[in-house]
Amino acid sequence: MNTQQASYTIPSNLDGRAARAVEPPPIAGQRPGAVGNVIGAVSTELQALTSQARNLPKMLEQQLKDNPYAVLGVAAGVGFGLGMIFSSRLTRMLLLSVGGYAVNEMLKARMKKYLDGALT
Repeated sequence: MNTQQASYTIPSNLDGRAARAVEPPPIAGQRPGAVGNVIGAVSTELQALTSQARNLPKMLEQQLKDNPYAVLGVAAGVGFGLGMIFSSRLTRMLLLSVGGYAVNEMLKARMKKYLDGALT
């Protein structure tokens, strides 16, 4: 984990109270300088996750070439699981009602925006 020390530039014309107001408040249970360490660590982890996500298609293609039967088994398992979930009447009814509600709310918002624009 990469830890970086945060540096804050404080103008010299500020008195002590204003200088303290410029620094971010400390996180509970940590010393004040640790905020930069936390931000640096989160930034580093986010960069690593982003690079892994960008390499995902290449990794999947390589796995498909190396282990075609394993990939086929995983795909079949996922398809079977999704089929079991969506084959239930209760699940279909729930999805349709949630989808209908979402479409209704979206149409209301669009109509409100359209009518607000037409009336002004």
